[in-house]
Amino acid sequence: MEKETQNVKGQSSRMAVWTPLMDKNFMKLMVAQVHDGQYLDGQFSRHAWKYIMEQFKAKFGPNYDMEILKNHYRALKKNHSAIKTLIDQSGFGWDNDREMVYVDDDQVWDDYVKAHPDFGIWRTKSITGYEDLCIIFGDGGASGKHSHAPSEKVKEPWKTHSERCGEYD
Repeated sequence: MEKETQNVKGQSSRMAVWTPLMDKNFMKLMVAQVHDGQYLDGQFSRHAWKYIMEQFKAKFGPNYDMEILKNHYRALKKNHSAIKTLIDQSGFGWDNDREMVYVDDDQVWDDYVKAHPDFGIWRTKSITGYEDLCIIFGDGGASGKHSHAPSEKVKEPWKTHSERCGEYD
């Protein structure tokens, strides 16, 4: 699924529409490549990108080329970074059920958003696959050492993101 848009220079550009199922599949393909050792120094190998693109196209059609996949990868990385920043703040945590950042006291949100207005979107925005993003973008997230049952909130929101996502021992 794609939409035609016009950029600032009036040039036509493609904008892919991503469904939650597409996101989930894309992340699973990336996680598999991480586990296969194809993600080094913060980037996937050419082999990994080729594999991801072939598998994704086979499932969702030929319109999803390398440019579209890499753009979405960058968007996911930006989202992960924003969530990581929030969760590392005192009073913030991760709600596995709702798949979103939470705080027990609305004043914490109010104060943070007042100082950092760009983060206001995360007050109500959920993101599927956060644990996969931890694996993909580092944080030592592959160990499962600090994983939680899907139905529970993070019990210790004061812990840092790295402590919750896991670190290699």
